[in-house]
Amino acid sequence: MFALVLGFAVTVPAQALNFGGHDETSEVNFPLWAQGVPSPGVTPAITAIHVLITEFAVTPTGQEFIEIYNPTAEPVDLSEYYLSDNWYEPSGLPVQGYFRFPEAGYQITTSSDYTVQFPQGTTIMPGAAMVIAPDGAVLDATYGAGTTDFEITGTDPTIPDMINVGNNNPPIPPGGALLSNSAEFIMIFSWDGMSDNVCDVDYVTWGAAATTSRVDKTPFAIDGPDADAIATPYKSDTPDAMQSAVPAPIAAASTARLAGSEGFESPGGNGCCFEPPTTVEYGTWGRIKALYR
Repeated sequence: MFALVLGFAVTVPAQALNFGGHDETSEVNFPLWAQGVPSPGVTPAITAIHVLITEFAVTPTGQEFIEIYNPTAEPVDLSEYYLSDNWYEPSGLPVQGYFRFPEAGYQITTSSDYTVQFPQGTTIMPGAAMVIAPDGAVLDATYGAGTTDFEITGTDPTIPDMINVGNNNPPIPPGGALLSNSAEFIMIFSWDGMSDNVCDVDYVTWGAAATTSRVDKTPFAIDGPDADAIATPYKSDTPDAMQSAVPAPIAAASTARLAGSEGFESPGGNGCCFEPPTTVEYGTWGRIKALYR
């Protein structure tokens, strides 16, 4: 349904089931997302326990951007964090997607999908937002110098570049549009460099369901660079047909998150390691201590 709030069309997505696992797919069911005038880099008043995607724009071409936000009380080291819209189901061929990143030889076979990593040492401070754009020069020309924190396609030598780990073939053209207007998704995920599976951190999907717009890793098992040769299956995601999405963005508008509710995220599941740690984890799991120190 739609309601009008302060000039924005607000969407309350239908509720979907969540089966737990390494997913964030249930999260789009509860937050409110509004379409309105773009405001890249303006920090929202949202609380949550992990980094969020808080705004995105897909039009006009050259002015695409993704905003992320740290709603926690601690700085977050983004050195092991990635952004991606890579999900492709070619007919008769294996599904391609960011979830395969730990596999040797990971490659994106389109010039419009991407998987990019934040540069080593990147930190997002409490209450701070960061803006990532395909074309930082155009975005800064539109919204003011310094709007873009990182760019994906490297058009401006004064703006730091994200690290392209997608090994795109064909390559992404400089300044190319990367997000589909009608139906697409954005995922921010983390990976420790050794595990078989990536860990979804935050996810938003929009438009009608398509073979490139919904994430469901349920059937897949991945063998990463760890010492064994055993593939680790992903736990169940919310099925495609049961995911709700925000509407396809309207021209020249952005879509902004208005709430940080996590809905039915399952304990010990979504995001792999982002729920609050137990006393035992504090004492025995060095990685969880690093995340929450």
